[in-house]
Amino acid sequence: MGFLLNSMRNKLVLAFTTLIVLSVGVSVISVNIRLHQASENKIIEETRITANVLKEFRRTQLRYYSDATSALIGNNPQLRASLSEYNHNDDDLFGDVQLSETPEEISQKMEDIVREIALFQQSSVFIITNGAGKVLYQKGAKNLLEKDLSPLPVMQSALHGYELFTWWGKDSPVYQYLPEGTPAQEYKLVEVFLKPVVFGDDVTGVLIIGLDLTESLNQIKKITLSEIAVFQAGKLYGSSNMAYDQALEQLASRMDPEQEDAIYAFKHQDEDFLVLATHVTDGMREKIGSILIFRSKTEEMRFFTRLSDLLNVIGVLAVLTGVFFSLLISRGVTRSVKVLSEGADSVKNGNLDVHLVVESQDELGHLAQTFNAMVQGLKEKEHIKRTFKKYVSSSVVDELLKSNVTLGGEKKDVTIYFSDIVDFTSISEKLTPEQLILFLNNYLTHMTNLIEKEGGIVDKYIGDAIMAFWGAPLVVPNQARNACITALNQQARHDPLPVQQADHLAGFSTRIGIHSGEVIVGNVGSESRMDYTVIGDAVNIAARLESLNKYYGTQIIISENIFKALPIDEFLVRELDLTVLKGKSNVLRIYELLGMTQDVQSEQKELLAMFQEGLQLYRTQQFKAALDCFKNCLKRAPQDGPSHRFVEQCQNYLSHPPEPSWQGVQVMSQK
Repeated sequence: MGFLLNSMRNKLVLAFTTLIVLSVGVSVISVNIRLHQASENKIIEETRITANVLKEFRRTQLRYYSDATSALIGNNPQLRASLSEYNHNDDDLFGDVQLSETPEEISQKMEDIVREIALFQQSSVFIITNGAGKVLYQKGAKNLLEKDLSPLPVMQSALHGYELFTWWGKDSPVYQYLPEGTPAQEYKLVEVFLKPVVFGDDVTGVLIIGLDLTESLNQIKKITLSEIAVFQAGKLYGSSNMAYDQALEQLASRMDPEQEDAIYAFKHQDEDFLVLATHVTDGMREKIGSILIFRSKTEEMRFFTRLSDLLNVIGVLAVLTGVFFSLLISRGVTRSVKVLSEGADSVKNGNLDVHLVVESQDELGHLAQTFNAMVQGLKEKEHIKRTFKKYVSSSVVDELLKSNVTLGGEKKDVTIYFSDIVDFTSISEKLTPEQLILFLNNYLTHMTNLIEKEGGIVDKYIGDAIMAFWGAPLVVPNQARNACITALNQQARHDPLPVQQADHLAGFSTRIGIHSGEVIVGNVGSESRMDYTVIGDAVNIAARLESLNKYYGTQIIISENIFKALPIDEFLVRELDLTVLKGKSNVLRIYELLGMTQDVQSEQKELLAMFQEGLQLYRTQQFKAALDCFKNCLKRAPQDGPSHRFVEQCQNYLSHPPEPSWQGVQVMSQK
């Protein structure tokens, strides 16, 4: 093996062959997986279509029963008159006191009325009751005559005027009411439709019509070409193929009775099946059972299996073809490598940063020795080039080259700054793509200049948002102060707009969040491309503070860490709230940065004093007094966002007081 690898040509052949085998192998495996997924998706999709067909079939069936019974009642005045005559609520309906006819005579009379009707002839179960729920007639037997069906829940609904569609199974307490000694009692499950007969405002009777569910299953199977099974109360009552009954009963124990249109799987002998379970409801939207629609996954996969075998054969042929061409290509490559080896000394001043390990004495080994001879003389130059590519700011690069800065990652206390344009989506909709790019470039240029002027570093642009930080890689004195000055300058200088855009975008504003804390500073990325950035919880908090401006109606929010680091009398700051950010547990005191103290009017200072008074009342749960303070703030400054927010909070707590232990902490539910 070692002898074979001493030849450059053999190495190339081996490399090409390995590449071809891996490529073809991955492709074949990927295609097989996709074929399997396609097969399963096809079965699921067809099963869902079958479920929709089934639902439409049942809706059509319900409409048929409803229309047919309505026509039976509407076109048969004799039936309506008879039911009105027998519409009694006395316990002794058939006594001599009320009627001269016997139950048998009434039953015969009813049969004479409906005997020639097609719906009567098609039905396995046909029962007529009066308006009190007592049976006047049943098809095929007389054991129900005089029986009171009103205690049945479905009869209660029917006697109140509702049409219902339900199932009666052998395990159901109502199954005993099916005619004895008739074919209907041999059915495992009967579909029953109850139609109230209404005269005026009264229900004078109920028609109960039933069919063997097996007939419906066979009709559905013919339409959908799928196997069908019926469950009620977790028990199997029928299927279009009894061979699968045992496997289906085992599946029923794993099914979720509450989940509609759920997909399941079961195995019968060596065949895999996919199952869709859909619910069946009565006219009152109550679940009466489930219908399972299942198809053979194994049968569907047979075509895909044959296709997969064909792809495997094609893959083998592709590998053999690739090996043949690799022999041809390798011959030419070895000649080219010899030429490259002889000219390697001419590229000693090139941009090369890889060290090759010399492991052979072939042409590539000679090329590696030549390459390594060049690397020693280029180390310093390559270091400068690599460093320059990894940093954006040229001033930062100069400082790094002069300083002993650890690259890779170190802990530092920095100040993090996030800014974002308010309603940028609305702004972008007003501009053409060319105008939008021009606007963004001008805006980001101006904002970047402001940040760098105060010693900050722009970490990244996120659309219209800017992330920057102070304090790395070099220590920046007064970094919190510099960040706040940058924020105020940014709010004051929204003038990067070209003249032709000013009409559309006049008055746009930004939101800013500033926080300081310990983070990891260093290079993140790959060996060939890096990003000098900061990572840590403090970064996340700064981003959240920027978002909180939406909630409080402010423009600049700073954390308590920033507030404590600022010169006492230089900035005008308003305490906003005590908050717990979403996903956090620590309470964070936040402030609004309003401006430089020297630029603030006396009216604004009075407003802040009134707001501070309201905030203290709010935190001691004196919400009525606090509400008055915040409303007075709005009288002085109707657009003051924090006052609006605390007016809403006070009103809310007046209606829904907090716990006595509450200390004014606002827990955020959104980022």
